[in-house]
Amino acid sequence: MSAVPAESDYEGPPYILYGHPYWLRVLAIMQLGGVTQDQVAFVPTITGNLWEDLKPGEPSDMEPFNDKRPQLVDTERLLSMFKGRAICRSFMRFEQACAVEVSDFDPVASELIDEVVAKDAGFDYDDARYKELKGEFEDVLESYERMLSKTKYLAGDKMTAADVYHLPCIRALNKHSDAIPTLKNHKNVKRWWDELAGLDVQFF
Repeated sequence: MSAVPAESDYEGPPYILYGHPYWLRVLAIMQLGGVTQDQVAFVPTITGNLWEDLKPGEPSDMEPFNDKRPQLVDTERLLSMFKGRAICRSFMRFEQACAVEVSDFDPVASELIDEVVAKDAGFDYDDARYKELKGEFEDVLESYERMLSKTKYLAGDKMTAADVYHLPCIRALNKHSDAIPTLKNHKNVKRWWDELAGLDVQFF
């Protein structure tokens, strides 16, 4: 996956699928996941002979692999995904939710915890980096707010491991609330966050 530029004036469907020879498996998985036709903008990048029109050119941000691979753009998460099977795996809700935790949430949250623990303990810490991480974590919360405004949990209406994976960071950050002062501004994230924080997990 790679980031794509935000388009402030974009008002189209949440997904843009660029047509390549293997786009059919992507569409099938999307439909199994509950995506409807009006949620996908299909861009037929192929005309005439299906294979001959796909001649290698210069790599670009839109097609870094420079070959016959589909691309799906998620306009809400501002991500672009490449390769048919990789898109399919990412699109299945549970796997996508797990991928979001490991790639978007945990790296920022874990480093933020390290900095705030050092700060509150009176140890040396990087104040500039701490402030930068707070800004990055705010961006993460905004993305989570969009996702959790549509479903109760990250992978749907039932709690899964994709949600529980966040528990260590959530509990650690709750002990240092100054690191997450904007949580209250994201009502769906706060609902989800508070439920996870309150899980009755006991040591054996």
